[in-house]
Amino acid sequence: MQRSQYRLLGQIGQGQFGRVFCAIERDTGEIVALKDLDKDKFPTRLFLREFSNSIILQHPNIVSCLGFTYTKTGRYLIMDYCEGGTLRDLMESESKLSLVQSLKLIADILSGLEHAHSRDIVHCDLKPENILLNVDKDGWIARISDFGIARLRQELGGQATGRGYTGSPAYMAPERFYGQYAPTSDLYAVGIMLYELIVGERPFSGVIGELQSAHINRRLEIPKTVPFMLRSAIATALQKLPQKRFSSASEMLESVQLTMDVLQAQNSDICCLSITLSEPSSNELEIIGQEPLLEPITDLAVDSGKATRVYLTVGNLLKSYLYTNNELSGNPIEQWQVKFDAPVSNVSVHSQEAYIITKWQDKHSIYRLSCLSQNKSDSSIDNLVPIFTHNATNLVSAIASQGNWIALADNNLQVFKLPEFKSVGGTIDLPLPSQLIPLDRDRGLAVFSPLADGSDGTIFRLFNRRGKLFEVFSLPFSLHRVIASQYESYRLLALEKSHSAIGLFINLKPLKITRIALEIFPNYILERKWGYILCDRTGQFCLLDRTGNRIGRFEVPFPPTAIAAFDEFKLLVATWSSNQGILYKIDFQKVVAFKEEEN
Repeated sequence: MQRSQYRLLGQIGQGQFGRVFCAIERDTGEIVALKDLDKDKFPTRLFLREFSNSIILQHPNIVSCLGFTYTKTGRYLIMDYCEGGTLRDLMESESKLSLVQSLKLIADILSGLEHAHSRDIVHCDLKPENILLNVDKDGWIARISDFGIARLRQELGGQATGRGYTGSPAYMAPERFYGQYAPTSDLYAVGIMLYELIVGERPFSGVIGELQSAHINRRLEIPKTVPFMLRSAIATALQKLPQKRFSSASEMLESVQLTMDVLQAQNSDICCLSITLSEPSSNELEIIGQEPLLEPITDLAVDSGKATRVYLTVGNLLKSYLYTNNELSGNPIEQWQVKFDAPVSNVSVHSQEAYIITKWQDKHSIYRLSCLSQNKSDSSIDNLVPIFTHNATNLVSAIASQGNWIALADNNLQVFKLPEFKSVGGTIDLPLPSQLIPLDRDRGLAVFSPLADGSDGTIFRLFNRRGKLFEVFSLPFSLHRVIASQYESYRLLALEKSHSAIGLFINLKPLKITRIALEIFPNYILERKWGYILCDRTGQFCLLDRTGNRIGRFEVPFPPTAIAAFDEFKLLVATWSSNQGILYKIDFQKVVAFKEEEN
């Protein structure tokens, strides 16, 4: 057989009948989902049945089937890709969905169901795991997937019976346990999901037998905290008798939409996610040192090895201090400073090399500081070498975390090998990116946000060291900042521009985008092995683990101007207020431990 036209980027799901992969079309770069259905558990008859159902259903709130393909390893349905994961992922996150966003997702599901029911297709297995999400400007778009056990109404004779049942008992209407199916059975499942989104748990729980008894016999109880209009909609959707429920998806949609309109009229500026704010644990914070500052520090960088070197930037001045330990205690064994002819905009340390970038008007310069001294007699300042000067209105740069290449872009993109600063590929013509993001030893991302015409949105384009460029994916909103993980390949953390208290985890292999609500509006972000350190302009710090869950919070008394980590749980924090400043050395491990014990 010929090589597949798709390249697998990773598995994104597994169900009873097979697996789902994220894949990229080799010629176009389009990202799709490939659904591999096991031949033994899902024979050709059922495979073609799902393919037929999916082809019939073409709707924005239903995952479309684009075709199918055969390879050496199996047969696959080619589906639309949903980068936002499942509704179940969203329900289980620490962040809380706004009421309006919850209703919007239900409205999306009902719109998709209305389309399916109008074509006489009953889904029969609606649950959060089968609701996939696309990331939208103000939240998500819900799309119904997995019509593998769907039934045609003419097959059922409206409400025909069968032997046994298939589906998910937690979301099954009472009649489903007796093999009966109807469009109103799907509406019952939507009612369970609506209840779960609003209340935080399902109305009925237990093992299969207990669930069956509860769905058939137990009285529904809806907390009084649920708005009256929603209580009415949930109660109608979860009636035990099908004829007492909403008569159609469009009728239930009308009820949900009316509630949404009322809520939006009351508050037009509703963020899609929120989080309960926690109190700072500053009493657990340990100040292990502090020094007065005569001028505000604009940048901090730390290089840790057998000894630890700290770089402080004050305007045109770069100061260096060498300590014999990782605690930064005692007096430095070496210190020096150098003054540049332009303000230092960034100091980046990589593999015993430091790169200093200066900018004055349209002139950009890069210097390399090599052979960083570990002994007092070894003078690093003698190894300061200018390696690049360029005149441009704007210049965007990025250095690979291994320090083996640097990418520069103004009206084109070039990649240079380090430390010799030798071009390793051709020049790529492209608009000025907002950021260049290194991914690994050979690849990086060019981020365009907002778009070239000034409109809201973000485009990610992959480039390699040889000068090849590929468009990867786009987002319908602009990003404020993107950073690449040093510890997990192809993983990014980004901030939304319109909602600065919303963060995005972006995994590229396979593609998945997870929104998280933040307690603060971050101005500084640092990554450690255990997670992320976020800090705002006022000195509020928030600590997240690698999945985005909060594990601590503290504050410093003055606004920070620069921060740097010099250990897993230690920070340098430069502050400045009212013409005076302090450089703090902070140990915050007890803050993290306190939060972990509390949880």
